[in-house]
Amino acid sequence: MSVIADFFATDGFMPHGVCLLWKPEVFWLHLVSDLLIAASYFAIPAILLDLAIRRTDLVPRGILALFSAFILLCGLTHLFGVWVLWNPDYGVEGLAKAATGVVSLATAAALVPAVRWARLVPGAGQWATLNADLNREIADRRAAEAQVRALNAELELRIRARTAELEEANARLRREIDDRRHAERRFRDVAALSADWIWETDGDLVYTYMSDQVERVTGMAAGEYVGHSRIALFGDIGSDYFLQQHVGDLQARRPFSDFVQWLNRPRGLVCISMSGMPRYDDAGRFIGYIGIGRDVTEEQSQRRRLEEMNEALAAARDQALRASTSKSSFLAHMSHELRTPLNAVLGFSEVMKEQLLGPLEDRYRAYAAHIYDSALHLLSLINDVLDLSKIEAGAYELHETGIELAALAGRAIRQVEAEARRAGIAVALDCAAGLPQVRADQRAVFQIYLNLLSNAVKYSAAGGQVRVFARLEENGGIAFGVRDTGIGMTADEIDKALQRFGQVENVMTRDRQGTGLGLPLVRELALLHGGSVEIESEPGEGTIVTVRFGADRVA
Repeated sequence: MSVIADFFATDGFMPHGVCLLWKPEVFWLHLVSDLLIAASYFAIPAILLDLAIRRTDLVPRGILALFSAFILLCGLTHLFGVWVLWNPDYGVEGLAKAATGVVSLATAAALVPAVRWARLVPGAGQWATLNADLNREIADRRAAEAQVRALNAELELRIRARTAELEEANARLRREIDDRRHAERRFRDVAALSADWIWETDGDLVYTYMSDQVERVTGMAAGEYVGHSRIALFGDIGSDYFLQQHVGDLQARRPFSDFVQWLNRPRGLVCISMSGMPRYDDAGRFIGYIGIGRDVTEEQSQRRRLEEMNEALAAARDQALRASTSKSSFLAHMSHELRTPLNAVLGFSEVMKEQLLGPLEDRYRAYAAHIYDSALHLLSLINDVLDLSKIEAGAYELHETGIELAALAGRAIRQVEAEARRAGIAVALDCAAGLPQVRADQRAVFQIYLNLLSNAVKYSAAGGQVRVFARLEENGGIAFGVRDTGIGMTADEIDKALQRFGQVENVMTRDRQGTGLGLPLVRELALLHGGSVEIESEPGEGTIVTVRFGADRVA
């Protein structure tokens, strides 16, 4: 006990202030400096404690505890530096410094494995490369999805009548597409996370580290890889081109990304993707590879199914194109075959209607007029079908000249004027003055006007009004069309009216005769000119159909 008492005794010692001769400027410099250092040392453990609580994954808590103890003891030694300015307790101060030394050595020893572990963590550049590769794969799959959707849309437009077998096949394809989208969505969620496993080799390409996650995918424990060469694990390379190329990359110390390999495992075939970066020491010597691996079995299976699905869709598209071509050829042939006898019917019925060869009874003359009107209607239908067939087959040729819209509208009005007069409907021309010429196919534009006028007269009640308009627009283009006060349409009925042979059916339209080709033909003819068609309509309020041509068609 006397030894301990002597150790802590202060007899014979002088306070440290005496050594400083109690010189104020030196004394206060030491005092304030030690206090500031101690305060900083006590604040740092509090900050590290907050970091340990908020980020448990960043640094092991044991190391943080050692650092905190080391810094606290450092601060304590500075507090003793203040204390001994007045009190010569140098024994206690020495014990504090000894404790600080012991904790410092323990902290330094703990840092050695922590630093070794930190060196294994991939850098930001490697993560950025891997994320870029994943983003490219996602973009490719999205492009493939867009292509599939486009093909489906094209099939929906071209195939109108499907057999029960095709309907079942399409339903099956839709289910497969939905399943593939769900699977790809799950894959993207997984791919957004970190790599499945990490591996490392030495300069001889022998595995020195493999994380435990590899066993979940390949069935081989991580320890079974360590000590074996990556090239030796491939076995007999043979004539496998991709494997030969990969081995060449390894031997040439080149980085590689997404090397895909199928493995036969007890649970079945699995596909893994490996990526790696060569590492070099400060002298530039190659010291091995570090990389990641992941399970891509589902992705590769989905890609195979997608290729098979694309082949099926391409075959279905080709079948639809062949069917569409056959239909167009048949319609064109039948239209030409029907025109010859129909022209004879028109000619003879007109002779009888006009009594060119002698007078007829009123009843026979009415029959002849009815035959003539029906033949004209049939001829119009045949012409519409033939025009649509030509457009669909890409054989419709535009003969563009400079045309006057007002004069063409007047011709169309004169052609429907008699029918409008019988129905008690007023038809008026409302074209802006001084309209420039339009570069377009005169027959096509006349057909547009005539179809729109025929529909307006047909679906307007007695006392209604029909106006044919044309005007310049602010963008330099030109707009023309027909406005009526007829029965109008809902949005769904507009969509139906724009379909081929689509006719709006309700109580007000049952007594109107139509083919359902007028508006579809108007739209196709407008599209051939690079234009568009807009329909505004409300039930009971009438309809406005506007055709717009771009400024490039205005002379």
